[in-house]
Amino acid sequence: MGWGPGRFGKESTVCIKFIPKGRSTKASIHAPNTNSKSRTPTPASFVTRAAKTLKLGDKVKIDFSSLSGKTWMRSLTRIDGASTSANGQSAADKFTFVGARKVRTSAGLKITVVARKGSNMWSFQVPIQPLKSPSSSLSRSDPNYRETSTSDSLAEKISRCSSGDVISLQYDTVKFGFLLTDINPYMMTASGKLTRMGERIMRGARHDTAYVHTGKMNLRMIVPKTNRPGGPDVAALSSTLKSLVDSDVTVKYYKRKGILWIDEAVSQ
Repeated sequence: MGWGPGRFGKESTVCIKFIPKGRSTKASIHAPNTNSKSRTPTPASFVTRAAKTLKLGDKVKIDFSSLSGKTWMRSLTRIDGASTSANGQSAADKFTFVGARKVRTSAGLKITVVARKGSNMWSFQVPIQPLKSPSSSLSRSDPNYRETSTSDSLAEKISRCSSGDVISLQYDTVKFGFLLTDINPYMMTASGKLTRMGERIMRGARHDTAYVHTGKMNLRMIVPKTNRPGGPDVAALSSTLKSLVDSDVTVKYYKRKGILWIDEAVSQ
């Protein structure tokens, strides 16, 4: 469920937050320092290795021992078996967008994205966008440094998100914090019958609308008016949908601003 700072007496530690099997509430366990005199966390190498590879929601195995009333982590390994959706995105990367806040610092523009799964929320830091380019107070070796174009691209993607959007997040764990590397709509899939095509007017623009009956629910999905970066040609998508009316189809769609947007449709 994440990482956090810990302390036993005068000793600073790193702890991992997790939900034990069979429980619904969080717990945490400390990783022992390699240097007991250090004022800052100096966790064992297995902790730093795990932090770089573990993703939120991964299943883990933790071995531990108790000494003088303290419980310490001895090993931490990931259990294989993470699920992947039919469209290739990892289910572990699926979040709901809560919001973002921007702070201008002496180093540049700092953005924090807040996202949740169920009732649990996390913060993801966006790489600092330097005020000056190409020179910056940050060196290329700094974990917060990224090329300006990358920061710009991320900022633009974040600005298109609204609270409640279902998103796919990619991130790295740096110094036991989450550094966002990419954010995209989370693609969902459904199979059913394309019953009809219709129209919907939004903000004065007329949109083609696809109605798909899946057996469990009726989906009403809007065809975007403009092409999404990396997405399909919307004119070709509309044409394909109209040719598939009364056919069994598999559709790919995403949720943005409370609306379901169709991204792909193929005949079964």
